[in-house]
Amino acid sequence: MKQKVVPLQIKIIFLDGRAIYPKWYKLDIINTDDDMRKHCLSKMLFDSTSTYRDNTSDSPIDMQWGYILCSQEFATEAQHMFPELVEIINKKEFEKIYKTKITIALPEKIYDIKTLHGLQLELQLTKELKKSTTMLKKNILKTIDPYSPELGIQINRLKTLKDYSAKMNFEIL
Repeated sequence: MKQKVVPLQIKIIFLDGRAIYPKWYKLDIINTDDDMRKHCLSKMLFDSTSTYRDNTSDSPIDMQWGYILCSQEFATEAQHMFPELVEIINKKEFEKIYKTKITIALPEKIYDIKTLHGLQLELQLTKELKKSTTMLKKNILKTIDPYSPELGIQINRLKTLKDYSAKMNFEIL
């Protein structure tokens, strides 16, 4: 069953080079690290288009945006406890932020250079030895298919929210 999550936008303030963000352990529902894992899908995601050192229209110097996918209970309590730092955002807004800010710098595909280079060398040597390359070429076709489980070229499962949600088994409310 998919975990139902709510996106939280977190304002992170930097003071003397240290990140200051909500102290989640102050929430009534968070007493242990296991409680955090129970309520939060993953670690914090960050806006990769600007850092705390940049001065942009939505992120001035010494401030950066972070995002957590969490339970409704966690989101509601966090927004109530830290209203100046935490805001529940809707699914459509998070989808846009995920695509344009969080994962914009991620590659669409992941390349296993060792595997690809090894196959290239094997093909070259096989041809030089005038041996059949039929099976090797079939293997190479699987390896360069990004949807195949074979190592070589794979779709980056973090790049799109659809792939990320399938990989992590969650649904945004």
